[in-house]
Amino acid sequence: MKRKRTKKIKIMVLVSFSFFILFLSSSYALLSSDLNVEAVATISYSGPKGGDYIIDSVGEGVGGLQDSGSGDGSLVFNGTTSDAVTNFIQIPNDGVLWRIVSIDADKNLKIVRDFDSSLSSVYGNSDWASSTILQSLNNFYQQNLSGISDLIVQNPTWELTSSSNSNATKTTNIGFYSSSPIGLLRNDEIAASGDVANSGKTTSWVNEGNCWTMTIINSSKGWMVQGGKFSNSKLTSSANYRPVIYLKSSVLFSSGDGTVGSPFVVKY
Repeated sequence: MKRKRTKKIKIMVLVSFSFFILFLSSSYALLSSDLNVEAVATISYSGPKGGDYIIDSVGEGVGGLQDSGSGDGSLVFNGTTSDAVTNFIQIPNDGVLWRIVSIDADKNLKIVRDFDSSLSSVYGNSDWASSTILQSLNNFYQQNLSGISDLIVQNPTWELTSSSNSNATKTTNIGFYSSSPIGLLRNDEIAASGDVANSGKTTSWVNEGNCWTMTIINSSKGWMVQGGKFSNSKLTSSANYRPVIYLKSSVLFSSGDGTVGSPFVVKY
């Protein structure tokens, strides 16, 4: 009887010890898993991003990158059509290259899509919020850019301007709009990207095709860049357009030097 009890006690001890070892193994595995997750979560990229990356890569005063003159530290890419302006950029999910127009004080990147003859629209209403061109831009965004919306500033402030028939680049502010992530370039921005003669001819790198700008003349006319020259047109006319967006200052790049053969590639 005593021998059986001793044997039973030994079995219970062995079983208890086995459970204890199993508990220790499981606890160690869970602890290791938690430590690994924590280690992964704390790893982050600390190098330059957004506008800082472009400034470091190109260098101010090189490749057309220069101070905007606004006094807030913003920069613009300025150069004629014959200059080597290193502002080409490739964004995810788009086979067409874009160009960096400017880098604002917060290091967001304002970029414009290269000319695409398949994109055309009438301007429509002179009120930007209800214009046909804005509807066309929003449709383009939903179809082509909504998948990378976390890289794009969603509610930037778009300045709305007008200018007289006689001076395309002397613009007047007529309001602001901040309910869309996409817009167009204004006349004064195009002028700041190159040289403009008294005749209204612009030798900017922006010159391409026959495209609407965001600047209007009055309730029935607006501006477009046509053959390297500012040209006024009825808002009911159809012309090409080049979408403009702001990339966030937090965007990362995987490669590129800004040339057409090696554009800055946005990492996603």
